[in-house]
Amino acid sequence: MNLQHFRLTTILLALVCFVMPWFQIRCNGPDGSELKIEQSGLQAAYGGVSKYANGRLVEGGMKVPQEPDHEPAWLLTVHAAALVLALLASQWMKRGNPRWLAVTLLSGVAAGVLIAQIVNGFPMLKDAPKDKIEYTPWYWIAIASSIAAPIVSLCERVQLRQVSPPLDEPTVERPAWGE
Repeated sequence: MNLQHFRLTTILLALVCFVMPWFQIRCNGPDGSELKIEQSGLQAAYGGVSKYANGRLVEGGMKVPQEPDHEPAWLLTVHAAALVLALLASQWMKRGNPRWLAVTLLSGVAAGVLIAQIVNGFPMLKDAPKDKIEYTPWYWIAIASSIAAPIVSLCERVQLRQVSPPLDEPTVERPAWGE
């Protein structure tokens, strides 16, 4: 099994999940309509939200508002940047120890920063009633794939060490053909 491909998949999955909805807050409006506020990881990073009434987008989406609806979660910006850099390093750096180290450290930073943001809390959710908050599957997949990326990278290194011979073993020189 090639763990390098699995590591790449976990990084890509974490990036895709970053732009998908993470949280939803549902309530009923004064006129009996269903109101929903939704926030993706990207929107949480800049403080935006998407507002829906009866299933139709009223305001928000992926455009950045002039004034954010909520305080930005700046650690998510670092999370996304570290994931993008890990993805770039895994694709364009020359194969070997520096690439492995860069990808492992960057994906580890991304996971650590996401965990720090979760512990610190998300600004949109701080004032919301706890029984109205729904965490979407994209949120849980984003967490799982972000944590899995550095773990898979470390496992890849262990797998490579088991396959390759130790450096201190003497090598036997074989005669060339025709000697």
